[in-house]
Amino acid sequence: MRAVILIFILMLTTAVYGVQAESVASFSGTVADSQSKDDNKNKTGRHQETVTISALMGEEGARAFEGAVEPDHEIHFDVYVPDTYDPSRPAGVLVFVSPTISGQIPRKWKKIFDKRNLIWVSVGKSGNKVSALRRIAEASVSPAFIAQNYKIDPDRIYLSGFSGGGRISSYTASYYPELFKGTIFICGVNPWAETPPPLFDIIKKNRFVFLSGTQDFNLRETKKVYKLYNKAGVENTKLMVVANMAHAIPDSTKYDEAIGFLDKDLP
Repeated sequence: MRAVILIFILMLTTAVYGVQAESVASFSGTVADSQSKDDNKNKTGRHQETVTISALMGEEGARAFEGAVEPDHEIHFDVYVPDTYDPSRPAGVLVFVSPTISGQIPRKWKKIFDKRNLIWVSVGKSGNKVSALRRIAEASVSPAFIAQNYKIDPDRIYLSGFSGGGRISSYTASYYPELFKGTIFICGVNPWAETPPPLFDIIKKNRFVFLSGTQDFNLRETKKVYKLYNKAGVENTKLMVVANMAHAIPDSTKYDEAIGFLDKDLP
């Protein structure tokens, strides 16, 4: 699965710099089959689209996900694109892993994505009752889905998740550190299975925000994992503990601060 995703990283880069995706299509020979409909290109606002793994990745690419999802598995993408999206100014992408079956962006967060030139993508009809492998697979292909229709900045591909979604994000961020350059864990994060984890030299170049609330029952664990990252040598970390916040998503001000940390020092 990792090898296929790394090929898509190359495709994402070519999408930004104007090289035709066909130039790196030899891995499946089915790029035309994986393209979204033209009427979805540059569409703004919120929209939803259902795509199978095989339609997105090609038949050969879909086989790399055996054990996680079947080739005909449908992914229900929920997307929000700022009205100000401009192909001449590539957008960032934030993949959000939800603990529920809804992939809709919280209304109070839309203004953050508008201001920061970020595209939201999440997967609906997925959640904590779905297998971890399936959710990791769905999150990992989400940037490639967005790159089919939008010019994106490969240095601003981020990951975030709430509660159980935060735990899935911790696995995904460690498995694909070349793809996800920053992650925000909200009220839920898991430690690495081993320290240091594989690909640690890449992981420690990325940015991580550990966000919880003073009333969150996962606060103690969040602090523990934050300290684990720091002790291992990951320097670009930020711990945010929101006063009086329980097990919930933060308001727009705090989430904007978290994304600002991921964007720090970028042009």
